[in-house]
Amino acid sequence: MLKDREQPISLPAVEVFRGEILESLHRATAVACRADGRVVFTLGDPYREVFPRSGLKPFQALAQVETGAVDTLGISNEELALSCASHSAEPGHINTVRRWLKRLGMDAGHLACGARPPHDASVARALFLAGEQETPLHNNCSGKHTGMLSACRQMGWSIEGYQELDHPLQQHIARALGELSGESSLPRTAIDGCSAPTFAMPLASAARAFAQLADPSRLSATRQQAVERIFSAMRAHPWHVAGSHRSCTDFITACPDTVVKMGAEGFYGISLRRLGLGVAIKVDDGAERAGQVAAGAVLEALKAVAPEHTDMVAAWTRKPLINAVGLRVGSVCPSQLWVDRLHPGLHLQ
Repeated sequence: MLKDREQPISLPAVEVFRGEILESLHRATAVACRADGRVVFTLGDPYREVFPRSGLKPFQALAQVETGAVDTLGISNEELALSCASHSAEPGHINTVRRWLKRLGMDAGHLACGARPPHDASVARALFLAGEQETPLHNNCSGKHTGMLSACRQMGWSIEGYQELDHPLQQHIARALGELSGESSLPRTAIDGCSAPTFAMPLASAARAFAQLADPSRLSATRQQAVERIFSAMRAHPWHVAGSHRSCTDFITACPDTVVKMGAEGFYGISLRRLGLGVAIKVDDGAERAGQVAAGAVLEALKAVAPEHTDMVAAWTRKPLINAVGLRVGSVCPSQLWVDRLHPGLHLQ
């Protein structure tokens, strides 16, 4: 792997203009990697340690496939995609999780993720106007946790404490993530917003894991099949991966043979099957708006966007800044430096 310690930790990536004046600037790092761990392109330091956060959900979902829960418990592709999701808590998301839990003989009270307001502001407003309180079903991680409970049910593991690092479920996930990311020892951990373990790793290791999602040919037959099922479910059901008017849903829809998963604090992971490539992006200040723009610019530079969907991705990459009365007062867009470095670099691979 590339060992260029002369790289700056990050580069100016996303600019926010009010009128024609630069008001804010977001710095970010991007790394492109092959499944064998070879870094083929980097903007910034590829070895900076990051938490991919919810970007790891496709790999956490491996447990329910590899334990046989998907087949034995009749988990649908929509549900498998939802287990990889940071969903908006729209009715279709909530109803799917509720039905899934019911088949397990469980309810929202079994979810360790906790209650939180819906990600989608309109859904949150509708809940408020109806005089209802959010529940763990509304947590954007409720699909992930239902998938974890499914693996526990399949294996006869205790439901109690399934979110703890020393639980057999989390140990299975940690070992799988170690293999996929190329980390020889289990990554350092902390506790995520949903109370499950979250893993820290070099950005290049996260990119390698996403590369293996794109090209699982080096994995064991069992793990390769599991990875294929997760990739296919996310591709077939992009709305279940996020929701309406969400970047991951639009990026997956717009880019053939590609899956995209965001994580909190400005992380994006991209798997491009056509190129056998994984990309990981981290925004320094954790801004979600900057991650959307930086990820969209990468997809455009890689020519991953289908011609009929260029406007869909451009809407995320060059976003208008709208004030409270609907006036366009500025824009959010990739910096010229980010674009200039992306185009020649990514076409070297």
